Amino acid sequence: MVKIAVIGWYGIETIGDRAILAGLVRVFALTFNDFSIRLGSLFTVLTERTLLEDIDFLSECSGTERLSISIFDSLNHKCLRNNIEDADLLVVGGGPLMDITVMYMLEYALQIAAKKGVKTALLGCGWGPLKSKEYINCALKIVELAHLTIFRDRLSEQSFLSYWKSEKKKVTTLIDPAFLAASYFVKNINRERTQGYIAINLRDVSLDQYGGNSVLLEARFGKMINDISDKTSLPVYLIPMHTFVIGGDDRVILTKIANKVNKDDVMVLQNPLNLKETMEKYYDAYFCVGMRFHSVVLQTVLNGKNYILDYTDPQRGKISGMLNELKIVDVYASRYASLWDNSNIDVFDIECQRYEVDFSLFDDYLNSYSKLLKTIL
Repeated sequence: MVKIAVIGWYGIETIGDRAILAGLVRVFALTFNDFSIRLGSLFTVLTERTLLEDIDFLSECSGTERLSISIFDSLNHKCLRNNIEDADLLVVGGGPLMDITVMYMLEYALQIAAKKGVKTALLGCGWGPLKSKEYINCALKIVELAHLTIFRDRLSEQSFLSYWKSEKKKVTTLIDPAFLAASYFVKNINRERTQGYIAINLRDVSLDQYGGNSVLLEARFGKMINDISDKTSLPVYLIPMHTFVIGGDDRVILTKIANKVNKDDVMVLQNPLNLKETMEKYYDAYFCVGMRFHSVVLQTVLNGKNYILDYTDPQRGKISGMLNELKIVDVYASRYASLWDNSNIDVFDIECQRYEVDFSLFDDYLNSYSKLLKTIL
């Protein structure tokens, strides 16, 4: 059995992080005949809950009746060291390399692995937002220590290479592992969409490094939701992608907006959904609006009738990187708005043509992940 330690932003995980984990399970299942996962968590109380909620879907993704997965405290240095030393492979499981103190845990973990001869891989990570020199140096060290680095888009790879001064380090780009989970879900759902509601995800950008004025955005979002509600007789569901206080519980801003709109057919889904339930909600929707990065990822694959609100840099941010990676910038030109430049978010067509993804493309990405992982083992 191959023992895999996975670390990253788990413990403050969003639905997106949970989709990344499911995508990585798909990669591991294709690569290894038998494997177990030890998942490092920053706050184990959250990961224990989310793992309990997602284990059935994760097991489906693994092709086994019950995936072998356990949790350890990645902020406890003894726990971290013991789990890495006993592993065959250490994986930084997606998410961004960014200006946050937990980056030093990732660097420390890879240093332990290097001393013990444990193979290491960054699988589907993004580069940035990175502004501080100390965190840029930390991120460079993390990539330097990794035996395999796969970025989630070419913008991340290019940004990394703009800082890298040596020609000895080879990195590559595939796609965010969450795409692999969404692709697996669609190919196995075996039913038609109900299309009985509009699904919208929004987030409070004032809590994020990108910043923003919550009050002004809430007013704009409220008007947008009012306009959508007026265009259709369908109810509008406001769907959180994160329900933990650390990282920003989406239900806070969604509830504020719903209260301002004050319509019976505009509802916040207050009870936390697991990964599969969230994907079902996006799959079944008549039309979607996404703001958090992984809400856009999931809506694009699961639904295809979706509108993108980009709160990141429209030229170098992760939404732009994703659209360019899939070569669908033109497809979404008429249903994309940048919140940086105050684009009009009130006028868009909920009757737009559905974008149908090429699932063979995601199969190719899955196979490429597996082949590259095999090269270091």
